[in-house]
Amino acid sequence: MSLAWNFAIVFFMTVPMSLMVGEPISAMVARTAVLRGKTEMARLAAEQAAAASRDGSPDGDRARLYRAITSVLGDSYEEGIRDLAKIDRKRLSVRDTELLEATQRLARQVRKWPDGAAPGSWVEGRRRPS
Repeated sequence: MSLAWNFAIVFFMTVPMSLMVGEPISAMVARTAVLRGKTEMARLAAEQAAAASRDGSPDGDRARLYRAITSVLGDSYEEGIRDLAKIDRKRLSVRDTELLEATQRLARQVRKWPDGAAPGSWVEGRRRPS
């Protein structure tokens, strides 16, 4: 079975539980998947959470946060960075704000050139002479 199919099964089995706990189960799945490095599952769950939330709501911001994280970690780095910057931190929980800030720090480090190196300073795996 595909990941999307497995997600759909879990999602529909747990919808009643999300009504009891007061937050969308898809948002909980997205956060857990992000923390465990399951980016495809996190993306699917974040999209479900975004579809189930109103624009400008705290749940919508959480869903956008998780989706942006999967973009940064995936193949849409620039889009993810822009999306992270647009999220209203005031509507996030403390732990989601910490996750947003950690993702931004990590993203800056991933795209930072090592000290003493710059684009074009390496040729065929060796450093160019100065």
